[in-house]
Amino acid sequence: MNVSEHATLPTNLVSYYSMEEAAGAQREDQLNAYDLTDANTVGQGAGKQGNAADFGASNPNKRLSNTGDYGIALDTLFSHAAWINVTTAPATNDANFWFVMSGINDKFGYE
Repeated sequence: MNVSEHATLPTNLVSYYSMEEAAGAQREDQLNAYDLTDANTVGQGAGKQGNAADFGASNPNKRLSNTGDYGIALDTLFSHAAWINVTTAPATNDANFWFVMSGINDKFGYE
């Protein structure tokens, strides 16, 4: 799906990642220049639609990051969405997913 060619979906959308890139590659922002840099070789696997980033259980330090400014202030309402599929639950049945705003000490996450 090419989000930038959709009639209304890109309205006020800051970034979109299709995650179609190969393992270890930079993930390209389909709308703007907020590309994600790969750290510790995030893999690629089958996704709900197309491919997906596969963080695997073998290395907990895998991550995708962006050092740019998304232009979102913390005193402004915003949302983010992701499809997350935990294929192997940790022994404690506790998994953490964090969305961190660059340059800001606050972390937004799911626990």
